[in-house]
Amino acid sequence: MNSKISSKPFLKWAGGKRWFVNNYSHFFPSKYNRYFEPFLGSASVFFYLEPRTSILSDINLDLINTYKCIKSNWRLVQDYLSEHDIHHENDYYYKIRSIIFADKYKRAAQFIYLNRTCWNGLYRVNLKGVFNVPIGSKEKVTLESDNFELISNKLKHSTILSKDFEKVILKSSK
Repeated sequence: MNSKISSKPFLKWAGGKRWFVNNYSHFFPSKYNRYFEPFLGSASVFFYLEPRTSILSDINLDLINTYKCIKSNWRLVQDYLSEHDIHHENDYYYKIRSIIFADKYKRAAQFIYLNRTCWNGLYRVNLKGVFNVPIGSKEKVTLESDNFELISNKLKHSTILSKDFEKVILKSSK
């Protein structure tokens, strides 16, 4: 089995690069020392290239927390996500959307749940920093393509940072 197929992005992301990977992957270098991704989003290019070492970053704290949690304890994230799958319906969505979980693994599962069930996979917060996207039409929370163990393994040699892109780019030039 081709591991690139089984380790595709698990999030939908506005500004994502899936279309680029699918249409222009021939532009990617075949050799490089370390991969830098200053706008991680759904990590389409990372999952396509499967670099040995990488620095992955984004300014979105919830997004970065999700990748870090999958890297460190994918089973716990998957278990919490399965709970969301069992209970998913309109009222449940708005209840979960309004909660600020203290536990980072619950926040990661919440992030994936909201991403998969909100309108068009959009990430938007109000001026207070509160996620406010309405529910979408998707009913599936867990997907057949989910392989968080494989994703965790792909992230093992990645440094995952919540930093402004300029700082990451400056680090890549050193």
